[in-house]
Amino acid sequence: MDIKTYFLTALKAGAYKRRSWALSLFSLFKPGGDPKSWAPYLILRDVRGYYFVDPETGDSVYLKEGETSTPLLSPRDALTLEVGDLENVKEKTKTTYGNALFNMQCLVDPFGDRIEFQTGRIKLKALESRLSDWAREGTLKTEDYLRFCNNVTALSGLTQVTVPAASAQSLTGDPGRFALREELLEKYKDRLDDPSVIATIDAELEKMDRAWIANSPSAGFYMKDKSYAIVRKRLFYMLGAEQQKDSTKLHLTATALAEGLNYEDLPAMLTTQRLGAFNRGANTALGGESVKFYLRAFQNSVIAEEDCGSQLTLTYPVTKKNYKEFVGFFILVGKKPKLITEAMAKEAIDKTLSIRSPIYCKTPGANLCVTCMGDQSRSSPKAIGELAAAVGSQHMLAMMSAVHGNALKLAEYDPLQSLS
Repeated sequence: MDIKTYFLTALKAGAYKRRSWALSLFSLFKPGGDPKSWAPYLILRDVRGYYFVDPETGDSVYLKEGETSTPLLSPRDALTLEVGDLENVKEKTKTTYGNALFNMQCLVDPFGDRIEFQTGRIKLKALESRLSDWAREGTLKTEDYLRFCNNVTALSGLTQVTVPAASAQSLTGDPGRFALREELLEKYKDRLDDPSVIATIDAELEKMDRAWIANSPSAGFYMKDKSYAIVRKRLFYMLGAEQQKDSTKLHLTATALAEGLNYEDLPAMLTTQRLGAFNRGANTALGGESVKFYLRAFQNSVIAEEDCGSQLTLTYPVTKKNYKEFVGFFILVGKKPKLITEAMAKEAIDKTLSIRSPIYCKTPGANLCVTCMGDQSRSSPKAIGELAAAVGSQHMLAMMSAVHGNALKLAEYDPLQSLS
């Protein structure tokens, strides 16, 4: 039997419901205990090669003869599915064995063919949004949603074979990294106290590291920019900019932690660590204090009415980056408010929107109206204090994260956006 036929047969027989089956497929797996308790279609090995025991006949069926020192499959191995191979495959699809396992376990098992086959990196938020739409329409069964949640949660048991943290690449850096670093340091040797120059060097080293990791088994493990811009860069490529005591200038530590520490770099490194610890303590406390202040200041404020009738607005420029932020707020058409949809916001890109704002709300007392606050406030009329407290929360989170290190990066500055 060929491997694809075996894989699809095992999926349709429900083998995916047993973690041991997937582990035997994607890793070097040796089952223990009573063979009668083994999952159906479990991958086994002997001197002849890889095989499974047919659950109907009890015969050993070999899939791959010869060398068995590597797993039978990788989740990233290519797989071409034809219409009907799985319930939700509606057209010929080039995908991977890992994607097929996800689709069978998390989509077909709970929902049949209702969600089309998903390939590539799966975006759970998009799936959750679709399920939310079904719930509002009354077409989502509770038992199906619970099965979906349980099946997605069960995937965490496969992280060691699908997104391993350790690989030859993850434990090292690109062999050419030091040559590139020296070339960049020489190129900018007269401007190494300029933050923009250090950020440029960091960006080139980070780009190299991303390419180094891209084709490794650990590529899926590094999901956050911080993994590259801070952790791996500082460990394998270059520590980069460090703050100096009683100075606004930056100190460049041009070596990586893996190379060891230089005595002359220690003062700046220790200063950075102490500043991070201080921010975590003292400045986090200030953020927490502001959260409590806003909660108390607005504790008696509520969304008291639909529309206060204000005709005043604030004007904002709309860009590709921020247009979704305006969805759910109100503009004035003539003298009547109109809710901004995503389509309207997208159409306003590179233009401006004049939006009703709580700054101009005329609702009596310390209260506000839905039209000035935005439609999202309708479901939480007593949440004004929580919304205001979010300012302090962001300050607190920024200070807490500083102790873990910050990346120095260049960003495009838009004066119009900043001043609006």
